[in-house]
Amino acid sequence: MIRRLIILLLIVGCVFGDTIVVKKETKDKDGSLKTYNSETMGEYVGILDAKAYLRTPDGNLKEFNCSDVIVIFDNERKPIEYDCSTNTFIPKALTEVDIKKIQKYPVVGGTLIAIGGGFLFSNIDKKCNDCETSEDLEDFIEGVNSTAKIGYGFIILGGVLVAFGI
Repeated sequence: MIRRLIILLLIVGCVFGDTIVVKKETKDKDGSLKTYNSETMGEYVGILDAKAYLRTPDGNLKEFNCSDVIVIFDNERKPIEYDCSTNTFIPKALTEVDIKKIQKYPVVGGTLIAIGGGFLFSNIDKKCNDCETSEDLEDFIEGVNSTAKIGYGFIILGGVLVAFGI
């Protein structure tokens, strides 16, 4: 079983290409500090601001402090030369398609927040023109308060939906 796992890891390692070996430190239960090497596979993309970047197989970028990097291997396990003082990685600028993907879902929540803001804005400097009695004034105040409650409700619901990405 272990032999099959090792063979699988070797096959998968060749598929992903580059490897960054970094120094990791953990504390034991007794408080002593342990140092070990950790390997992460993916595509080495470069150095930016004293951090080494690796694109993982799922497409995400993973960053490592240059001071922790021990060695970077290419897909043939040959060391890749790198200089932490030179920026060699330029992050991809967001395209219009990327922005639309990001903005795809929170539109509903943002719209509800805007509607709630509209309700609250409609209450600013509102005057009671037909208030002749105290009952008319109470009705006017009740109307202003209910409009404010509806506005706050839309803003709260919109904020919750934005938090969930909807």
